[in-house]
Amino acid sequence: MTYRQAAASATTRGNHELDCREDQVDHAGVGRADTLEFVSWGKSLKQGQLPAMTASKIATIHSLIHWELAGVVLIILCAALMAKGFGVLG
Repeated sequence: MTYRQAAASATTRGNHELDCREDQVDHAGVGRADTLEFVSWGKSLKQGQLPAMTASKIATIHSLIHWELAGVVLIILCAALMAKGFGVLG
């Protein structure tokens, strides 16, 4: 379920508080993929071994982390612009 569908569902039920559980918002999976990968390394690291990594898995995690970093930078930029009043109509 997308964020809009969850918002529409909450509004039709008369509930103005949006229920945003992890499984209801599509973009929540982006940050979860690399985190789950890091957590899965725990077992092999406790045994004193390096986790098994393929080149494609490393490239995927690398890409996800860079997209997350770009998102954080974009959020900070938007916050700074909003603080200066950019985009205010009227």
